[in-house]
Amino acid sequence: MDGTHGVDRFVVDAVDGEGLGMSGFGPGIELSGHLPPPDGGRPPTFVMNGFTITLVAVDGSTALMTLSP
Repeated sequence: MDGTHGVDRFVVDAVDGEGLGMSGFGPGIELSGHLPPPDGGRPPTFVMNGFTITLVAVDGSTALMTLSP
């Protein structure tokens, strides 16, 4: 991450049957969020300082997600 959205480090904290836990860090900022596993409808999405994380699929301890500004 290049810091243009105020976040220069993105960390996946956990992936399991409950979904995806993540954190973002930047100068003077720490953000965190949780996305539930997709249920076949619209994929769960989290916006972190204008940066969008979409959880596409979860399989055990593996997640497929898209990251976009």
